[in-house]
Amino acid sequence: MPERSWLGLVDECGAPRRQGQPGDRCRLPAGHGTDHSGVGPCKLHGGSFPMVRRKAAREIAQREAQRAVERLGLSRPIGPVEALLEEVRRAAAMVDWLQEQVELLDQTAPPTSATEALLHLFGVERDRLTRVSKVAVEVGVEVAQVRLAQEYGQMVVNLMRRVFNDPALDLTFDQRELLPGLVRRYVTEATREPA
Repeated sequence: MPERSWLGLVDECGAPRRQGQPGDRCRLPAGHGTDHSGVGPCKLHGGSFPMVRRKAAREIAQREAQRAVERLGLSRPIGPVEALLEEVRRAAAMVDWLQEQVELLDQTAPPTSATEALLHLFGVERDRLTRVSKVAVEVGVEVAQVRLAQEYGQMVVNLMRRVFNDPALDLTFDQRELLPGLVRRYVTEATREPA
């Protein structure tokens, strides 16, 4: 049976129709007339609402990530304790790096959407670090191991900060704008322990 997504089949909007027989569903392609073609309801059934568009964007990103994992053979054997510690390291590194970015903000300037996004992400990552650390402790990972994982994350951030601030790089504004995405990618790679 085909995978169901939102209200209908992956390839159809699937929203209930007002006209026609009870139980009739929209047969337009999923996301028809929207910026999320192939996912979610069509424009006639709420596909252009901001909340629906955000959900569709997340679903598209999730599908692309899954395809990349399958295509590149990125799965790897990892135990639950190692996975938790890896996530603690990654979260700690992201929180440290984001805190540095927040400290660099001009406190006198009016907030911009980029500033608000940075502050929101900082809060989200802090919450994630807290949750992951708590789970690690609850499942019996030694508190010392969690602390070491957090310190390792700080070490990674310190290394990246030194590289980013190296005058030899002479980074432009556009290059600095790319740093958050690159940091996440490289933190993920750096925190993986060899299998």
